[in-house]
Amino acid sequence: MPFKTKDKLTTRVDQLLGRIRTGDQSAEADLEKLAAKKPKHPVILNALGCLSLERGKGDDALDYLQKALKSGYKKVREVKRNLIIASAMIGDQEGVKKYWHENQGLVEPIQSALRAAKIFKHYETMRLCLDLWEEMTPDDPKLILNQAALAFVMYDEKNAKDILERLPEPESDDFALNILATELLVQAKLPLATAYFQKAYDTLDKSKPNDVQRMASSATNLKQWDAASKLLEELVQDFPHLAESKLFTRLDIYQQSCQWEKVEELVPKYIDAVEQGRYKPSSLFRALSFPGLSDKEHLMLAKAYISRFEPSKEDVPSSVFERPPRAGRKLRIGYLTADFKNHPVTQLLVETIELHDRDRFEVLAYDITPSGAEGFWRDRILSAFDQVVPARAMKDEELAAKIREDKIDVLIDLQGDTSFSRCWILRHRLAPVQAGWLGFPGTTGGISDYIIADPHIIPEEAFPYYAEKVVQLPDTYIPNDAQRTPMPPPPRFLENLPEDALVFACFNQHYKITREMFEAWCTIMNQVPGSLLWLRDGESSIKKRLCQEAQNRGIAPERLIFAARKPQHSEHLARLQCADISLDTRPYNSHTICVDSLYAGVPLVTLPGNSFASRVAKGILHVSGLPELVADDIDKFISIALDLANNQERRKNLRQKLIQARQSSPLFDSRRFAANLEAAFEAMYERFEQGLAPDHIRVQSNGQVRETTSGTKPSLHVLLEQGEYWLNQEKLSKALPLYTDALELDPQNPRAMQGLGIIYGLAGQYDKSLPLLEKSVELDPNKEWYADNLEKMKEKAGQNSVQRLSELINQGAVFHKQKNYDQAIACYEQVLNTSPSHPVALHYKGLAMIKNGDGDEGLKLLRRSIEIQPHNQVFLDNYRKASRIIEQPIEF
Repeated sequence: MPFKTKDKLTTRVDQLLGRIRTGDQSAEADLEKLAAKKPKHPVILNALGCLSLERGKGDDALDYLQKALKSGYKKVREVKRNLIIASAMIGDQEGVKKYWHENQGLVEPIQSALRAAKIFKHYETMRLCLDLWEEMTPDDPKLILNQAALAFVMYDEKNAKDILERLPEPESDDFALNILATELLVQAKLPLATAYFQKAYDTLDKSKPNDVQRMASSATNLKQWDAASKLLEELVQDFPHLAESKLFTRLDIYQQSCQWEKVEELVPKYIDAVEQGRYKPSSLFRALSFPGLSDKEHLMLAKAYISRFEPSKEDVPSSVFERPPRAGRKLRIGYLTADFKNHPVTQLLVETIELHDRDRFEVLAYDITPSGAEGFWRDRILSAFDQVVPARAMKDEELAAKIREDKIDVLIDLQGDTSFSRCWILRHRLAPVQAGWLGFPGTTGGISDYIIADPHIIPEEAFPYYAEKVVQLPDTYIPNDAQRTPMPPPPRFLENLPEDALVFACFNQHYKITREMFEAWCTIMNQVPGSLLWLRDGESSIKKRLCQEAQNRGIAPERLIFAARKPQHSEHLARLQCADISLDTRPYNSHTICVDSLYAGVPLVTLPGNSFASRVAKGILHVSGLPELVADDIDKFISIALDLANNQERRKNLRQKLIQARQSSPLFDSRRFAANLEAAFEAMYERFEQGLAPDHIRVQSNGQVRETTSGTKPSLHVLLEQGEYWLNQEKLSKALPLYTDALELDPQNPRAMQGLGIIYGLAGQYDKSLPLLEKSVELDPNKEWYADNLEKMKEKAGQNSVQRLSELINQGAVFHKQKNYDQAIACYEQVLNTSPSHPVALHYKGLAMIKNGDGDEGLKLLRRSIEIQPHNQVFLDNYRKASRIIEQPIEF
């Protein structure tokens, strides 16, 4: 017969459980005393099960709760609800399903089980909970958000994005739901994030500091800098005790949004708080651009950051250090990064990987790049490795085990503390030699044995301020890709630049701009009348702030020109040639931007500082043979820039020198660089093999580079990128040989087939076009645009499109000459209905519209035609002529 509970005991236990849930540890002790007296009482057993759940002890909870049921505890549904949670806590999927079905399949218990599984990282159990939840309420926004969050945790960004596409417009006033939706939608880069952000903002309770902080974080991720600043300023005003703990967060926002006075005010406070141990950094990267910091401060920050991690309790397996003698075998080099994509690291590195001596080295890629990063650069660099390990979805411990299993001799972290980094797993010792290089310009506190640099970047006097030993390459630490070829520059007006103005440029990201350097730029511009400052595009509040800062210093806002991001690197290099002089930032110099600028023939003026990040451009200029462009102080920086601005002949000579440097400078000598880097690998590994501790290494170069056939032919992916560049301009004669060469290198390459198929189709050779397009779809059916191009080409073939369009263009030209502009426009519109980007139809429709009195719209069409064919001289002449006509109506 079941034990009959007493109301007094039940009441007492309920009170104790209530106190336990509020964190009252004395209540836990009181319950345990009560349990010692009545160890088999069902109410006590249930309470002990609840206490075990509070403590995160799932096995104990299951034991107590099952005994409570057997002893006759009456609240069966409550117990089975807790049994679901306990099962989830230990990852028992069968238990979750069993007790959930016995509990009549309610949603709330499975939501609680989901939270429990999440705490203990039982991802498959989480997936089961979500599947059970979906059986009941498939359209619940909370379910969708939890499904997406799990996909992100599992590094399945594509699936997360697909899940979030199901999310409805925001309706609920539930702040927690709206802010979570905002965070996930931002991560997936979906436009609905803005609507959820606004809904969250409308439902924000500013008396809750954690909610305000989440709101500010979302505003930052959305680049709504003014909103983020306002939220944080209100936070520290309402909760003064949080001011110090929010120093870095505020600095991050102020630096990225060019609020320089606030940055300068807070940097000393931040450094003091870290130095005195009151605050531990949550990131290292942003501090690289904080003004006034030296190598010494960056080392202090890195050590403080590392102290956030608990010391590793793992014994490093002896196999990590067990290697056969180097003699007679290849050295295995592993590269770890999330930047195998269209990213500066890949753009600089790719040819070095292609040129590695395969007789002496085997190179592996540990690819943790987020999904959705497809493109020429990713294809090219991954194809250059001997082996690629898709590691994005691996947990840290799995990735560490894989690297150890692969017996990597030298592991290169290419990333440091940047987006999506996994560099901190190097703390657990994954290879005999570990080194940081290229992606992070500073120390990471000693997770690597070495940091690869050069004598300009880390001079000998700076060695004490690096936790790693310094490897100095002889010329430069920056690799390069000699295969890239700058395309001809577009006409300046396409970039909103006057033809005759002197253009200063800085394409660095806005967070690198400091007041010191911006004031120097304005001083220079004030002494060069009519000059312009060409900056990268950005969020509207930043552009507005920069324009206001310029105006405060006597520079009209319209003298600041903002340039949108170019989708292809070749377009970026072409555009850069429109600048006359590049002006650098400090303390975070131009790095890849400096290399690009020099490659485009544009001299760059720099002012180095006292940190790695602030000395990079100096090193690049020295190895390029242009040390005279390195300033000693701010006055000299201004003087050098003015001298260049006022000496057109010198600029012309420098441009020619830089163009010649593509063939002669060590900066652009990929073979020489690869040989020097390999010498560094061997020197680091030799110390390990000799049983010596890591030490500073200076790699010597005699300028002799091995003969090799590697890299003598243009890369397949370079050919494809260049082919697409010319195809987009409908320069079929230039695109055709590039795609033809690409197919010779790889006869089964679907992208080359697509390009060649489109070229033949545009030329009306459908018998050649369609088989190529069909084959490309067969080889890569997942690319929807391949199939779209095939269908469009079939439609064009059925209409005999090329012949028809040609007839319409000719007919339009006849009407045009007869000054029958309405009928000419009608002909051109028929062409554009079939081929919306037909440059000839766009151009001559625009001219006809101008003749009909619609000058503004006509000029837009002329401009669009030139964007497609920027080097069509007839188009350029007509545009200039039409522009003059609209300003001063005259017959032409």
